[in-house]
Amino acid sequence: MKLTTVVVGVLISIVVCGIIVMLNPPHDTVFTIYEEEIHFLNQRRSFYPNKLLGKLLENKVSVYFSHYLTNISYGLDPNFYFFASHPRERAGFSEHQRLPLWLFPLSLAGLFMQLTNGKYILVIYFLASLLIISFFAPFDNYAFVLYPFFILAPFTWLIG
Repeated sequence: MKLTTVVVGVLISIVVCGIIVMLNPPHDTVFTIYEEEIHFLNQRRSFYPNKLLGKLLENKVSVYFSHYLTNISYGLDPNFYFFASHPRERAGFSEHQRLPLWLFPLSLAGLFMQLTNGKYILVIYFLASLLIISFFAPFDNYAFVLYPFFILAPFTWLIG
């Protein structure tokens, strides 16, 4: 893999994510901590016999990291992109199918084709964009930045 490919992929994802964030500024980020979370954080700290150990292991950084990992897991979940009626469906929320189901196996085939041929530009774009937009909450508002990967990956399989 060439260094220029990595640099181009990361730069494209940074530019796209930057434009999206400027057009739609986030009102929440992973660094937003709600009163309820502070209460649970203090409650978890009280379980440690040593107060210093509790403050060391249960602090605001752990809450930030938890928010960030939650957003990354949403971004890696194929249910979020391809399936309309999945187990996380909640009453009162409109959860809809974002991409057609037939695109899912073709996207996996395109991903496999890119990894075997050593052409990583779309994979780098997906990972860099995912890592960047995972800082913003709610994740749903920025997930469309990842759609080019799922739309272009099948074409790399068909052309490849």
